[in-house]
Amino acid sequence: MLGLRARLRRVREQFHVRDPVIHLYCLCWNEERMLPFFFRHYDDLVARYFVFDNGSTDRSIGMLKQHPKVTLGEFRAVGGR
Repeated sequence: MLGLRARLRRVREQFHVRDPVIHLYCLCWNEERMLPFFFRHYDDLVARYFVFDNGSTDRSIGMLKQHPKVTLGEFRAVGGR
């Protein structure tokens, strides 16, 4: 496996291949308990989070505002059943 990784690294350097930049878009509603696990899982992969909150009433908004990679927006459903 190490030989394959070394070969891939050489090919990437030869052709100037860069790592992809990953942006994650998601909705949030009262996810205070889940956010620590969510960020632990994705932080190494994601360059920027775009989170749209749907009126959270817990500490989710504060937690999202504290995270350096998060851009926080608002999501409001119009109409509906």
